[in-house]
Amino acid sequence: FQGIKMKRALFLLILITLSSMKCDKEYKENKNLENNQTIITISVDDFYRLVSENKKNKDVVIIDFRTQEEYKGGHLENAININFYDNNLKDILNNLEKDKIYLIYCRSGNRSRKALKIMEELNFKQVYNMEGGIIQWNIKGYPLISEK
Repeated sequence: FQGIKMKRALFLLILITLSSMKCDKEYKENKNLENNQTIITISVDDFYRLVSENKKNKDVVIIDFRTQEEYKGGHLENAININFYDNNLKDILNNLEKDKIYLIYCRSGNRSRKALKIMEELNFKQVYNMEGGIIQWNIKGYPLISEK
């Protein structure tokens, strides 16, 4: 009888774990198929892969949403700097080409997650946000360009 209780508890724990993983994945993979948009947060490794595979692709734009000082301290190669705190952020983003593919990041993922939402509202087609930001990028040891 004790073994049956233990098996049930283990089964329940596995079910809860799997269902929470599914919810987390759905949160990270927000695909708005109605508007033909792909607006998602992806892992640092997947982000690195996208950056590496698209170095020469003119339709891929990397945006660093940190301040200019943070950007100068180390950023991804070919990343453009748009300060998330700029009062005209929405206008700046609205002037970008909506059909390009955007790879976005910030320091920890907080600002770029908010920018992701704005870009979704502005009807960008494909935006990939790096989970954990430049902090996770550094932990993985991926390369940065420094201007200091």
